[in-house]
Amino acid sequence: MVSFIEGIIVWIHLLCSSIWVGGSIFIGLVLGPMLNTITKDLHERITLMIKIGQRFNKIAFPSFLILVVTGIYNSREIFVKLDTG
Repeated sequence: MVSFIEGIIVWIHLLCSSIWVGGSIFIGLVLGPMLNTITKDLHERITLMIKIGQRFNKIAFPSFLILVVTGIYNSREIFVKLDTG
């Protein structure tokens, strides 16, 4: 049963890292250049990027917090296993 719970925690950790890192990469590499093709007005691009960033932050920030908590848990589990042999 312990290995099942550890597996779920690792899965949650990987899911949150995919959301946080993948979303950040998408915004930087895809959305930014795409906004240049949608509109040439700098003010409008900035406004759109702020709105999109605020919406993404509603998902990214909780994902980041869960990522930190599960990362600490996973690290603790690894060090306990190494310590007990």
